[in-house]
Amino acid sequence: MNLKPESFNSKLLLFGEYGLMFDAMALSIPFSRFSGSLGFDTKQTHGESSSEIGKFYIYLTSLEGQKLHFPLDLKRFKDDLGKGLYFNSNIPQQYGLGSSGALIAALFSRYAASGIPVNKLSIDLLKVDFAHLEAHFHGKSSGLDPLVSFLNCPLLLDTKKVVQPIQLDLGQTGMSFALIDTCLLYT
Repeated sequence: MNLKPESFNSKLLLFGEYGLMFDAMALSIPFSRFSGSLGFDTKQTHGESSSEIGKFYIYLTSLEGQKLHFPLDLKRFKDDLGKGLYFNSNIPQQYGLGSSGALIAALFSRYAASGIPVNKLSIDLLKVDFAHLEAHFHGKSSGLDPLVSFLNCPLLLDTKKVVQPIQLDLGQTGMSFALIDTCLLYT
């Protein structure tokens, strides 16, 4: 079975990692060097990814009491799990690059957003739903990582926790960023 590969980028939080706890501003941008997309693996060579997505499905069934603004099609999701659904990703895990956020964005795109008109996708409501969904992986989530990955645009979070898409073309600013792998995992 083929699935049109829709790729979801990782993210970089340019500022605000610890400031978010103290009502400071944050700026997060899509980082296209790393990305992921859903696929089907009939040969079961992506067992770990499929297993993690299966655990996430079980988590989703427990969310029924907490209604999402944009509910997921759990029947279709379960059917796809049986067909070998996995997340094909090169996003490093535990580096703070949004690997779980990209997965949430991909799953949301396939199982919720496909039936929702774009003009009905409120950023504030998406952020709330994404926070509930990503909480499976981190215990608590702001929802910002999946939102950046899903919208694929820079987002500014102001001191009142209001999220706004912004125009930011780093190529035109002359600014550049360097990532240095300290080999320390984000926990």
